[in-house]
Amino acid sequence: MDRDAITEYVGRCQQLIESSPQMDEQNTKIKLVQPFLELLGWNLYSTEVALEYTVPMASGSTHVDYALLVGETPVVFVEAKPVRSTLTDGNVQQLRSYMRQELDVDWGILTNGRSFEVLTKSRSRNDGEEVSVVQFDLDDLTENPGVLELLSKESIRSGKSDEIAE
Repeated sequence: MDRDAITEYVGRCQQLIESSPQMDEQNTKIKLVQPFLELLGWNLYSTEVALEYTVPMASGSTHVDYALLVGETPVVFVEAKPVRSTLTDGNVQQLRSYMRQELDVDWGILTNGRSFEVLTKSRSRNDGEEVSVVQFDLDDLTENPGVLELLSKESIRSGKSDEIAE
């Protein structure tokens, strides 16, 4: 990961949050989350990122904000909340329920642009339950940019993310 790009991303996001602390979900997605996905190596202007991806549920269907795909298969779900909100256990449960519906989705990211929680399906237990791997804040990225390696497109595609998570 390019340390300068991370520092630039963090600085830009901090300025946006400071100037617009009541930012709604749509603006949070466009101004904070999408640049985050690009920082991880995902191309928003290709078929590898699907917006408002349909997730089939028992009672119909719902949508996750972003699905990151390898080929035509979703492998990461990203759920965004407004920057002004606090990430809750209910938000984590929502992302878990989306991940349960898609067998190939082993990774989930919950964020409000300021705080991040990363989930993965447990490999150590056979139940495949979604467990929290790491939580970090935007401010942590300049000090600990290595956390992004876990989520990079290259690590997800190569299976390195699974090794890091273990």
